[in-house]
Amino acid sequence: MWVDVLVLGRSLLPVPPTLALHPPAAALWELRVVVVEAAGVVGTERLLLGKDKTSDVYVRGWMSGMESDSQSTDVHFACLSGAAMWSWRMVFRFQHVWSENRVLVEEGRGVGRHPPRLHLALMDYDTFTSDDLLGTLSLDLSRLPRGAAFASNCTAKDAAGPTVNLFLARHAAGWWPALLAPSVAKPRAKGLGGKLRLELTLTPAAVADRNPAGRGREGPQALPKPQRPVEAFSMLRHPLMGVYHFVWRRHRRTLLLAVVVVLLVLFVLVAVYSLPGLLVKKIINA
Repeated sequence: MWVDVLVLGRSLLPVPPTLALHPPAAALWELRVVVVEAAGVVGTERLLLGKDKTSDVYVRGWMSGMESDSQSTDVHFACLSGAAMWSWRMVFRFQHVWSENRVLVEEGRGVGRHPPRLHLALMDYDTFTSDDLLGTLSLDLSRLPRGAAFASNCTAKDAAGPTVNLFLARHAAGWWPALLAPSVAKPRAKGLGGKLRLELTLTPAAVADRNPAGRGREGPQALPKPQRPVEAFSMLRHPLMGVYHFVWRRHRRTLLLAVVVVLLVLFVLVAVYSLPGLLVKKIINA
């Protein structure tokens, strides 16, 4: 910032013309987030006739100040082993001012300035009640922590590691930790609600228009549907499949033994009930 104080009419030098100062122009960017899969997702619901816990998991994402443009993946039902798959793309467009490192968002009374931060939430889908928050992940695009190459190497301490400016790198991929939500009681979760494998691509809008990509798994550049395990379905929509996978396949020996015991008990009861009549008939005939 500089200030020139000139005395008109007394200066020996010519007075320079005034300069119009404008705020820095904002550039339009497009962020593409491919939510590939998750690992180590905490379970909240206990299975029928079992000790294992499961969750019906999906991911919700939004940019700071753009909560109304939030996007969600589809639901991976019955996440038994803590692993879930989506292969789902989210697309966000925003105006970014480089000198301020702020995202401009039209608000009711003017223009809001927010940090370029991506928010992702691991959610547990519920049919009759509100969905539960399992974990949260917040990524600053200008100081993005490097993602881990493998899920086993992804820990809650990764946020304090080396960072990269996605506005310069343009692409990043790996595993990032989703911190455990306070409402989830999981003492063995080590502070994590799950781990997310993501692919982040940030390009100027003009470049993105020449190479468009659809949301979800839609084209252009459609994503393949994930090969989920056969147990990944809703028990409310497919109760017979639920009984087969979660009851019969896990407890078939116990169920067969129970059926045999019940048949033996019925046989004994029928024999005891019929034995007096057979003895009387045999005595009379004798």
